[in-house]
Amino acid sequence: TGRQAATLINYRNSGARFRRPEDIERVYGIDSLTAMRLMPYIIIVHADMAVKPEYEEKRHVTAIESDLSGHETSLLDINRCTAWELEQLPGIGPVLSVRIIRYRRLLGGFVSKGQLNEVYGLDTSVVRLISERVTLTFDSVAPLMLDSASFGVLARHPYLGYETARVITRYRALAGVPLTLGAMVRDRVITAEQAGRLAPYVMPPPGSAG
Repeated sequence: TGRQAATLINYRNSGARFRRPEDIERVYGIDSLTAMRLMPYIIIVHADMAVKPEYEEKRHVTAIESDLSGHETSLLDINRCTAWELEQLPGIGPVLSVRIIRYRRLLGGFVSKGQLNEVYGLDTSVVRLISERVTLTFDSVAPLMLDSASFGVLARHPYLGYETARVITRYRALAGVPLTLGAMVRDRVITAEQAGRLAPYVMPPPGSAG
């Protein structure tokens, strides 16, 4: 916000010095999440370094003020991005970026930003922070074919697992096709909660109900 930008300038004008990006957390009125969001943009120029041209200084100040106001120049598509691109987000290192890509592959794609909370080791505060910087498209989401998916595919899906996959394949052999989520809930093959989470990935057969 403009008030936070003014606070930063007043802090600097008071004689205080920033020696490392983390020093921004000492500024009164800048909360920890805002500080984390700004740190990737902060460049500290020490006395023994070449002085940057005035236009370079203005460019970095503009970037900080833009970030404070919440206006992002571009959003990262979490269904199309690479692990390296994810690492450019605050709080995401090489380990978490690979986990996000792997979880995306197991799901078949993200249908909600909230699914990032399901990635092992990804803190909820980081998810809230990066949610402002990401978007998602649905054209690359892979459907889950309940009628023909192999046992291995079903077992690896985060919303099913080994035991549920075993029950589905047995049920499928007895019930025949097509399968619907409604019938599977009715026959206690899966829970209503599982059906709700799977629904965005399952394309019901033409003319089916439930």
